[in-house]
This record gives sequence, structure tokens and C-alpha cells, in this order.
Amino acid sequence: MSTATVSTVTAFSQLEKSTVALLDAAFKLKEHKEYYDHEEYLALLKANGWKYGGTEEKRLLAVATAFNPFMHCIQKLSKIEPKTIYQLADEKLAPVITRIQNTPSITQDLVVKFIRHQQNLLRKQKNGMAREGWKYRKNGRFYRVELIEEGDWTGRAIEALRQKGHATTEIVRNAMQLLVQQEGWEVEIAEDSDNQEAPVVEEENVLEPVQVTPGAIPTCFQNIEEDIEEKLFNELLIEFKLCKAWTNIRNVLYCCNAVTRSSAWNELSQDERKKVWAEMPEMTRELARAKKEGVIRDYREQLCGKKYEIYTWDDDAPFIVNALMVERALTEIAENLSNQN
Repeated sequence: MSTATVSTVTAFSQLEKSTVALLDAAFKLKEHKEYYDHEEYLALLKANGWKYGGTEEKRLLAVATAFNPFMHCIQKLSKIEPKTIYQLADEKLAPVITRIQNTPSITQDLVVKFIRHQQNLLRKQKNGMAREGWKYRKNGRFYRVELIEEGDWTGRAIEALRQKGHATTEIVRNAMQLLVQQEGWEVEIAEDSDNQEAPVVEEENVLEPVQVTPGAIPTCFQNIEEDIEEKLFNELLIEFKLCKAWTNIRNVLYCCNAVTRSSAWNELSQDERKKVWAEMPEMTRELARAKKEGVIRDYREQLCGKKYEIYTWDDDAPFIVNALMVERALTEIAENLSNQN
């Protein structure tokens, strides 16, 4: 390979890195705004020469909000140009982001096709080309579904899947694909003229019919990114064994699911566990003990290191507490458990 070719390849790799760096910066800025003190957040903006409420801040926060489903897998978006990332932060193009979540290989050309298709739909809506049975909003067309009661199993299953990063539209779409393959549910879907311009994705996942037991979450919806979790497992195991700084360990822990965290911990020797335990912040150790004793279901330390997500046995969603309030929160949870027993 010639020197010029090597230089060009390097330039292309830098382009991918710039996209990943852009998304990483956006998520970190959003995290600082949500979890750090306001004064610290203002200091961060000032260090970059930005004004609070300025254009740069608003653009990055919009990117973080739009691409929230990709928070833990931003590498999948590396082929998209930075200018297109900013373009997709527009609420009107939200359906494009929903669409690429199910795309195996995300490329710039494919995203541009999706954007053009969405823009065509928006133009048709603007010109009054609405169709009966469909609802239209500024972020695209949708089919209205009756609200599901909060206590219903279906609603709880959807909520649990949303916490795993699945969009509601993705859940419903996959459920419908499975349902229409079951005996007695077969339907012929008429060709939609509004979708004739949609680009064709070469690799399409065909879902197989499955039987779902009520009370259990369908496994076909569990988006287990085995390659990503394996990579996180290896990274966490390395950080555990090195045990140089809790900040490094925390950054990887935050991205892992409970299974990956437990698997990495079980790989450690007793001496290695003692080193990690000694490095843990005091409140993290308190929460770890509470989980082991069954007081709480799980916990997670926020990246800022000042707040924790605590999962109780009564609620599916976590509640967030400041580090200084962890002991008080655990005392209240333990008292509630005692009263219930």
C-alpha cells in the first residue's frame, strides 16, 4: 500500500473518530447538565468558551436527546458524517433514528435515503395528503393505539423493554410481525403508496413464530448485544484486576448490565476482590451490602459519582438519590420491608 493510500485511509478513520467524539461529548454534556451542580456545569461551559443557553450548548444537547437510544453503542453510528448527526437532531427526523435502531449496518448513504424519505412524507402531510386512520404530528405519521392500563401485564412488559433501550414503536412492530404469523391472525397488508419511496434494506431480520407464556417477557424482544456485552465484560475484568482508579471502574460498570457485572466479579480471586472493595466509595459499599442482604434489588452509580440509581423490590423503575442521602434512603427502605413482613 502506497504512502498516499495509507494517508487517505487514516483520514477516513479520523472522520469516524470525529463522529464518535461528537456523540461522546454530547452525552457527557447532557450528563453534566442533569447530574452536576449548576455552578460546575457553568464552569464547564466557560472552559469551552460557551455561553449558557448558547448555540453550541443547545446543538449538543439536542444531539444527546435525539440519539439517546445509542448512548451505550455510539460506535454503530461512526459511519455517519458529523453534519448529518446534527441534522438528525431535528425532531422532525425522529422517525429516522427509530428506523436505524433495527438496521444491522448503519451507513451514511442509507441514512441519507431515510432522511429523504421522511422529508417526502412531511411534504405530503404539509400539502394536506393525510389518510384516514392515521395521525400526523411534526415528527412524523403514526397510527393511534388505545392506551394500555398501567397495571396490565402488557403495559409492564412494554415498560420493562423500554428500560432495556427499546422504543415503543419497535416493540409494537415486532409484536405485530410475530402475531400475523400465528394461525388465525394472518392478514394481507395492502401496499402503502406513502411508503413506495422507502429505501430497501438488503439485510432484513425475519422473525420466527414463537409461543409466549403470559407473565414472561418474550425473548425475541430482548435485544442482547452479545458482542457489546462481551467487550464490556473484558473491559470490566481488566479494570477490576488493574484496580488503578475507581473512576475507571465506574465508567465501565455504568455501561454493563447486571449479568455482566456479576460475571466479571465472579472471575476475580479473593485478593483481587479485596482490592476492588477497598477502592470502592463508602456509599457504593453500603449499597453492595444492601443488595447482598436483599434490602434492595439492584443499584447503579451515576457517572458523576455523586448520585445513585436504586432499584427496590416494589418498583420496576429506579429512584435517584444523592450520595449523602444513601444511608437515609436504605434505612427507610429497610423499615418499609420490615413493616410489610
